[in-house]
Amino acid sequence: MNPYIETLLLQQRRLQAGATTEETDKLRAQVPAVVLAHFDRLIAQGRKGVAEV
Repeated sequence: MNPYIETLLLQQRRLQAGATTEETDKLRAQVPAVVLAHFDRLIAQGRKGVAEV
């Protein structure tokens, strides 16, 4: 799957209240480390990690 789509799915799961850790961890394992680090930085700043276009 495309890393950007995986990151978008991860963002959606993170924003959902009932997201399970197991499913989130599975998605995080598929995303490249560099993309994931950038995503985590943006989320920590209160911004969206990926924009829907």
